[in-house]
Amino acid sequence: MGQHIKFLAIILAFLPLGLQSQNVVLQQALYCARITVRWQMNTAWSLQAEAENRRFMAPSEDQQLFVSHLYATYQSKASVGITYGDLNTQIPDANKSSAELYEIRPWQSYTQSLGKWGKWTFSQRLRVEERLFFQPGASEQSAKRRTALRGRYMVQARRLLTPHWTGFCSEELLLQTGRNIEHGFDQNRVMLGLEYRLNDHLNMEASYTWWWQLRQTGSVVYNRDLLRVTLGARI
Repeated sequence: MGQHIKFLAIILAFLPLGLQSQNVVLQQALYCARITVRWQMNTAWSLQAEAENRRFMAPSEDQQLFVSHLYATYQSKASVGITYGDLNTQIPDANKSSAELYEIRPWQSYTQSLGKWGKWTFSQRLRVEERLFFQPGASEQSAKRRTALRGRYMVQARRLLTPHWTGFCSEELLLQTGRNIEHGFDQNRVMLGLEYRLNDHLNMEASYTWWWQLRQTGSVVYNRDLLRVTLGARI
């Protein structure tokens, strides 16, 4: 399993570098506050709600992105959910009304354990999203709507450091297709973080994500640094 993980990490890490050299790169920095609440309904099913607010630190400090998720999970493996996003920050320093974009995103995912490698526990997740966008215009007739289908594949590693502290890292590749999308490669996300578990009901996370995104036209790249703090509750 170790050789498989190494090979996959190399492919995912170097794939965006070749694309980046051919495009205009925009540097961005964000911070994010997130709250998650998980309800364990029975031994098989759980229901989880998440809400997060992302704010730009650079190049603009007055823009934000709000995203919320609601999903059900069966035996910690198969999930089905829906996401709502107010995506009014995709074009930094642009007029807010012209950049505003709303999204409703049904999705399905499956997570599989890959076993242990040394002191690390590995897992992989495949997720499929049906993205529905709505961009307000001057009138209902001029409003823009579009759809896209996106696939996401993530490999994650976790390591228990102490009874309360856990370290984790992940690599995620995103591909999409749809109208006016000229390039199938969408994003690459690399995350490093720490989790502190206060008790069986409360935990906190702090993480850094390198977030590389290719615009749908294939001519502009967003190179983002994202800092996230999460407060989680389990009921």
